[in-house]
Amino acid sequence: MGPDELPPVTVRALTEAWDTATRAGHAGLAGPPLGVRFQPADGDQIHVLLADPDLRCWSRALAREVRLDTPRGMSLCLRLIGLIGLLAEEARLADFFRPGRGGAPWFHPALLQSAARLPLGRDGGFDRERFLASLPPLSG
Repeated sequence: MGPDELPPVTVRALTEAWDTATRAGHAGLAGPPLGVRFQPADGDQIHVLLADPDLRCWSRALAREVRLDTPRGMSLCLRLIGLIGLLAEEARLADFFRPGRGGAPWFHPALLQSAARLPLGRDGGFDRERFLASLPPLSG
């Protein structure tokens, strides 16, 4: 199974994963890099390495909550990381997310639905343009 064959997850699971990663970040959880090897049906192995300190923190925290050696667990981890990456890099998502100030962040429901349901690419991430196209236009 390749990353692009991983199943969708529920919005609830994704928001719980966000909360888990946030708590781990505040606690300064650290861990070794996480390497994942996918074996798609076409036979070409795909390696994904989560070596960045933040990625290691979040994946280690999720590993305590869900089994990352299952398609669902790995899908949840990669979707969370993909969502965080898009929020950090894509200015067009600013209206779909508000960081929490002493509380939980606000997510536009369509943002979470897209992150939970859109297929992942062979690299384990989201197709940026497809993700953005899945979101509704927001009026000023």
